[in-house]
Amino acid sequence: MSVISCKAAVAWAAGEPLVIEDVELSPPRPMEIRIKVVCTSLCRSDVTAWLSQAQPQIYPRIFGHEASGIVESVGEGVTEFEEGDHVLTLFTGECMRCRQCASGKSNICQVLGLERQGVMHSDKQTRFSIRGKPIYHYCAVSSFSEYTVVHSGCAVKISSIAPLEKICLLSCGVAAGLGAAWKVANISEGSTVVIFGLGTVGLSVAQGAKLRGASRIIGVDTNPEKSERGKDFGVTDFVNPKDHDQPIHQVINRITDGGADYAFECVGDTGMINTALQSCCSGWGLTVTLGVPKEKPEIAAHYGLFLTGRTLTGSLFGGWKPKSDLPSLVDMYLRKAGVQCSQDTGIGSPLNSQSHLAGYMMLGFTVYCLYSVKNKLGPPKNTPIGGRRGSTTTYTASRLIRKIRKSLLILLLIIVGATAGILYLVFQPKLPKYSVDNLRISDLTLNFDLSLYARFYQGHQNRTVLNVALTGQNQYGRTLLEALQEQQQTGRIPLDLKIDVPVSIKLGKLKLKKVRVVGTCMLIVDSLSTDSLINIKANTCKFGLKL
Repeated sequence: MSVISCKAAVAWAAGEPLVIEDVELSPPRPMEIRIKVVCTSLCRSDVTAWLSQAQPQIYPRIFGHEASGIVESVGEGVTEFEEGDHVLTLFTGECMRCRQCASGKSNICQVLGLERQGVMHSDKQTRFSIRGKPIYHYCAVSSFSEYTVVHSGCAVKISSIAPLEKICLLSCGVAAGLGAAWKVANISEGSTVVIFGLGTVGLSVAQGAKLRGASRIIGVDTNPEKSERGKDFGVTDFVNPKDHDQPIHQVINRITDGGADYAFECVGDTGMINTALQSCCSGWGLTVTLGVPKEKPEIAAHYGLFLTGRTLTGSLFGGWKPKSDLPSLVDMYLRKAGVQCSQDTGIGSPLNSQSHLAGYMMLGFTVYCLYSVKNKLGPPKNTPIGGRRGSTTTYTASRLIRKIRKSLLILLLIIVGATAGILYLVFQPKLPKYSVDNLRISDLTLNFDLSLYARFYQGHQNRTVLNVALTGQNQYGRTLLEALQEQQQTGRIPLDLKIDVPVSIKLGKLKLKKVRVVGTCMLIVDSLSTDSLINIKANTCKFGLKL
């Protein structure tokens, strides 16, 4: 066995763009195996570690810990694997000999547990390098690479008929959610469950609760698109905190008659843990936290929540013993026994778009399997991810968000400018009085969707409400004029005008459908006559963008 050269996505500093590099990978040392990565996933914890300034700054580094692959070579002393075996990587291993492994009560291996120093478990060295410079690992896996080396206790052999592009999710997200529902919470039939965050982990909790016979599964998420997706995994009710004025725990308590039996925090927000605690019932309510916090790791909660019988517990990898239990989950998937690991859990993309996908994840999208070695890596050496050949364009998550904000601001200015232009065409204001005389408005034609809601006042009595709806291509002037004449409104007429224009925004894969331009304007209509001449004065006009 010898050193091999392969491509990997390297992070050179916290929050900096991942860069496709040619890296050297050492052969496996004793009790290690070298794996050809077939498929890997982007987990929220990868993004958290990549962006965090609080965690130890171990760079340059190759992230990724949730992967499937094929054994390329084995090191000395390895007997359970051989070349060609299909495997899942494990971010927390199982030595089967330490006190924790032997207890049968825990999956926190003392020998091969979470590795936080960026090195291998066995000798505290790295296996990746670039021109002799060490490249550090992540969770002793580093799957954002065509090949990687892991300890034999940090991989599990699976059936060769299992689709590697699907079951890679079982090496972290899906297994974590199912185990939290089955092993940690042990959800009972007929119970009520509330899940905060409907990403891969949250959806997996939902399908676990469904398989356990929960009667009501409430999904809480700020992304409205998660509503329909959640139904496929067993969610019966969807709650968007943005749609409620009350604190979300009060909403949950109201609709569940005192709180849920089980609450799951799948966001990675310690403040949300307190909300989850407040959302489960007194007496026996159980809250399980699965998310990795991005900041403020300390939890603050009122002691009264515990005094009244609520319980808070954590869950790492769903409580599964990784090497002992994962094969049974793969078997359940193959038998179609309710375990889902499908593309329905999110959006996919090749490896050279991982910075894009990190941005999507930060905006609330669910991201699943990202990279298959069947697809050739497009960018050449040292090309920033997201850039084209010869381009210096880079896309960190923060830059993506800034670009979206800038684009939305430009779009808002365009919409407001177009609306002002329309008002100008209609009213032809002469600054600074904003008035126009003798405008023949019956000749004006518009070519977009617009709804006008007008309230007419006559002598401060007899209020008349008039709705003028224009869709597609309509003659605005004639419609409004005829409507005024039908109401027999003559003389000086105060008019409150409300404009509500639906707008669809598309920025790459990001789509905003429920955006509207709304505005109000006070108009004074004078001298309405039969020859279509009208005098209009406008003031106090306000327009804005409503999401």
